[in-house]
Amino acid sequence: MTIIVVGCGSIGRRHLNNLRALGMTDLVACDPSPAARASAAASGAMVTYSDHREAIARHPDAVAAVVCTPTSIHLGPALDLADRGLHLLIEKPLATRVEGAAALVALVESKGRTGMMAMCYRFHPGLRLINSLLERRQIGRVYSARVSGGHYLPDWHPQVDYRKEYAARADQGGGVLLTSVIHTLDYLRWFFGECRSVQCLVGKVSGLEIDTDDMVVGHFVTDEGVVAQLYCDFLQRNRQHQIEIVGETGTIRWEYAEHSVDCFQDGAWQRLPYTFDPNQMYLDEMRTFLACAAGTDVPPVSLAEGLHEVAILEAMRESSRSGAVQSLPGSGEALSLTGRR
Repeated sequence: MTIIVVGCGSIGRRHLNNLRALGMTDLVACDPSPAARASAAASGAMVTYSDHREAIARHPDAVAAVVCTPTSIHLGPALDLADRGLHLLIEKPLATRVEGAAALVALVESKGRTGMMAMCYRFHPGLRLINSLLERRQIGRVYSARVSGGHYLPDWHPQVDYRKEYAARADQGGGVLLTSVIHTLDYLRWFFGECRSVQCLVGKVSGLEIDTDDMVVGHFVTDEGVVAQLYCDFLQRNRQHQIEIVGETGTIRWEYAEHSVDCFQDGAWQRLPYTFDPNQMYLDEMRTFLACAAGTDVPPVSLAEGLHEVAILEAMRESSRSGAVQSLPGSGEALSLTGRR
């Protein structure tokens, strides 16, 4: 199976390494940067190109592709790859705007190919454990959820100048909303159903040398009646990610760094530990995509759902601009999406 990886930054190299680990040897990598192409070759690519179109022309046997470019340039390569009938795994989010992205979803569907969003948190053992507790109604009906997290952007990849990172640049689809909040938005939909309304503040409050947002505060109401609060930033020196879910018979808590889920019921906390290897969720994600390309599995997050999440991000921006609550289509409306999986 020949697989084309477009974009050879840190996540592209991770995917190349994992594809190799999963037994894929016919790997083609594309990136305009000579240094990135050299790194891709060291990560397992058998051949590299500066332009994805040359890769498509020279490898007509390719059956799948992974798009890892900055978000602002996802659509160009993805449309070209989809037009050639390749199965697609696309890094989150699908695009910076809904405009233009719907055509990609329609093209992939018309070709009868798999389109999957690379949402690695769907494969995080802690979040999967939480989802299993919710599916069993461990704490009864859920009333509310509170999510908070953040990290200090200059410390994200300390070996490079943070000001040159895509996350710091609006022209590349950076900002905390597109690079971090998208994860939270996705698992809120996974846990609690479709978002029905949102009120949000998206802004830059720090002295970081970036031209995009560094803080997001939001409130959601889902079609399961859950009220969810969200806070995320690029400012916290102590990296963290926390969830608290309040239900009619108890509370579920999760802290990223603890590698455990805590459940409060009958007057006592119970700790549910799990093993976490950061790369394992990426391996499981890639294994699932390969199974989807082989026709033996279905994507946990389709491109249609990825498009819908971009629409929610747009509603969050509009709410911040206008100060008004934004209503959103629910399950079965607009894009014919499922809510909770």
